[in-house]
Amino acid sequence: MLCNGGVELSANREEIRARLLRMNDQQLKEYGRACNYMCSPQANFGKPPREEFVIQLEEARAEWRRRHRDEFSEKATGA
Repeated sequence: MLCNGGVELSANREEIRARLLRMNDQQLKEYGRACNYMCSPQANFGKPPREEFVIQLEEARAEWRRRHRDEFSEKATGA
């Protein structure tokens, strides 16, 4: 379930969420950056990204937004 090209890949959202909950913010940022790269055209030689990587990126972004909900609310309201 490592987005950085590790051996184990899993698209089980519940397992991914559980793993993300154990990460601190810095680890989550690094994981998100790795997922973002693995979904990029450069990492996939111009082909669409693998579904496992897309799911992991979606979950990492959702976890970041959940943790920083107040920051996103302020930006949305212009406060």
